[in-house]
Amino acid sequence: MSVSVEQAQARVTRAVIGLPGVAGTAVGLSEGKPCVTILIESDDPALRARLPRSEAGFAVRVEVTGPFGSR
Repeated sequence: MSVSVEQAQARVTRAVIGLPGVAGTAVGLSEGKPCVTILIESDDPALRARLPRSEAGFAVRVEVTGPFGSR
């Protein structure tokens, strides 16, 4: 049974959403192929080292977005 990118995103979200500095996840593209994107608040090498590089055959990208919140 093959896993969709949305299912891969759900798995990654469950694994990382509680980590300090992780703002969220999204589905995106990497080199024209579907991937999972992890959104982080700042470029922290220690946090990056804890994040997965792939899930179920999909690449996992990391994007620095800053914190999310209401204004």
